[in-house]
Amino acid sequence: MPPSILNDALWKCLCPSFRTASIARKARTPRIPRMSSQAPSIAARTPTTNTPSRAHSTAASVQTRNPATRNPFHPSLASSKPPQPSLVHLPTPELYGRLRSDAAAGRYSDVFNIIKILVKDRREPPNLALYSALLRSFVGPEDGTGGKIRRVLDEMSEEGIELDTAACHYVIEALAVHPDYLLRNEILEYMQERWLSLNDKGHNLVVAGLLRDRLFEQALEKIDAMVQQHIAVAPWLYDTALYFLIDYGEVEEAYQLLLMRQNLSNGKPSAALWTHFLGCAARLHHAEAISYIWTTQVTPGYIKPPTTTCLNILNSCARTGNIALATDVFRVLAARGTTFTTHHYEPLLETYLRGNDLEAALSIVVIMAEAGIRVTAETLTALYLYLKSDSHSDANPSPDTDSSPAKNLTQTGENDARPALPLLAFTHLQSLSTSGKKIPIAAVNTCIAALISTTTTSTSSSLPTALSLYTTLPTLSLTPDIHTFNALFRGCHRSVPPRYTLAMHLASEMVALGIAPSALTYDRLVLVCCAAGEWEDAWRYYEEMRGGGFVPRRGMLERLIEGGVSRRDGRVRDVVRDMENLGFVARRGMREMVRGVFGEGEGEWEMGVDMEEVGRRDSRSGNSVG
Repeated sequence: MPPSILNDALWKCLCPSFRTASIARKARTPRIPRMSSQAPSIAARTPTTNTPSRAHSTAASVQTRNPATRNPFHPSLASSKPPQPSLVHLPTPELYGRLRSDAAAGRYSDVFNIIKILVKDRREPPNLALYSALLRSFVGPEDGTGGKIRRVLDEMSEEGIELDTAACHYVIEALAVHPDYLLRNEILEYMQERWLSLNDKGHNLVVAGLLRDRLFEQALEKIDAMVQQHIAVAPWLYDTALYFLIDYGEVEEAYQLLLMRQNLSNGKPSAALWTHFLGCAARLHHAEAISYIWTTQVTPGYIKPPTTTCLNILNSCARTGNIALATDVFRVLAARGTTFTTHHYEPLLETYLRGNDLEAALSIVVIMAEAGIRVTAETLTALYLYLKSDSHSDANPSPDTDSSPAKNLTQTGENDARPALPLLAFTHLQSLSTSGKKIPIAAVNTCIAALISTTTTSTSSSLPTALSLYTTLPTLSLTPDIHTFNALFRGCHRSVPPRYTLAMHLASEMVALGIAPSALTYDRLVLVCCAAGEWEDAWRYYEEMRGGGFVPRRGMLERLIEGGVSRRDGRVRDVVRDMENLGFVARRGMREMVRGVFGEGEGEWEMGVDMEEVGRRDSRSGNSVG
């Protein structure tokens, strides 16, 4: 009787490859769930005849007598390529060599044909080499799937063939192309149980599979662990990880991974990757990545970003105030002969403002005007927001002061450590005009509008200072436009008390200059009249506005309705009807308020006209702006 061998946990731990006869078959079975009862054709039995046949007759015999070859795992023999005539004449060792090379290249059809010859013609039993080659051939993008890999593993389990280290690596390599998170974990647990180690390539393939599964956090943690354990991270894995992270908008993670790669000097990203990364970072406004790639790749001339990327970088600079980068982007665009438009100048202007360089920003405005670009209030929105954001009402001159902008600026400096920005901007514009530059009227209008915006009910009005800028326009060879008067009308309305007489004087000047009113002009004139209690002028401007085809704003209509109801003016009903026809939704209870005062009937709507106001209206009949 042979001596008994103790088979306990310690023995199994010290010698995991040892198998006793009673548990050998069970121990050889991988712990991988069964997914299909169909076995691949490798395990099909060979023909019972002892006479070897030709390759093509053998294939025909297998096709007719072995239905297992037609399972979903393998294509049918009718659709597969016939074995090459030269293969049947090769010796078996050479066939195994061809099998390994074709499997490494991912040529599934060639691997399948060689396996048919070895199993059917050469009577080779199903073995680990055949299954390993089949698993490795699934690395191709067309023939392999996670389900096919699992079915081959199930067949190996049925045949009692256990995976070795190489076969496990082949599975991991195939799963990097055809991801299956659960199966990959099962293989890794299987290797850990049997003390099978992953080589460097295997670790890289595990990360690649995690990336394909969109498990970016786990993939990055795995890369960090590999770096700490001094496991080589392949350059292609860095490239793959960067592309995945960039394409899914994870720019911050991609940027940190890029810095890690650069610090480790692990290969150089391609120009295509740099360009793609810069484009995505610019689109998502990642300032650090943009600055790093531009400094290290664009400035030395290694890559040339497309124009769209340059525009996105300009928009990003407008957020961060990176003046140096924005200027360099303009240099690159100018070298290409780009025709600059407002799409280029607006972010550059905002960049200088974000960097608190007001003088340079105004120089950009002048450059735009001299380049023939139409400068409008919309173009200078960033300038308006910048000027009014740091304006101080107590820094403006007194309403009773009639002085020049330069004197106002001096008085402002006495009360505040920093002069009011609108006046400072106007002073810069005066200096540019003195040097022969063409100043656009929109720039002065922006200064006036920013001054007006500082007027509140609790502070003194900035309107006198704005008027001083208005009277200085001829010294800049400028003529006011409708936007100039609209800003001043707003100042008249916001002043405490409202400057009704000044508004009428400005309206007369506007008519004398031949400037056509806009809807906003009528809107603000009506509000000035309502605030000053000049209701007849308010109604006259409203009727003139509607006669000119202008669409009023809801706030003005509601103000007319409130004033008309308080005075029992029957014209309120027409305003309510206009409001409904324009699609405006009145405040809750406004129509009920009108009905409660005037009722529903036609005769119940009384005019309630003040004869003294009619007389004043007749005396001011020349104030129409139409």
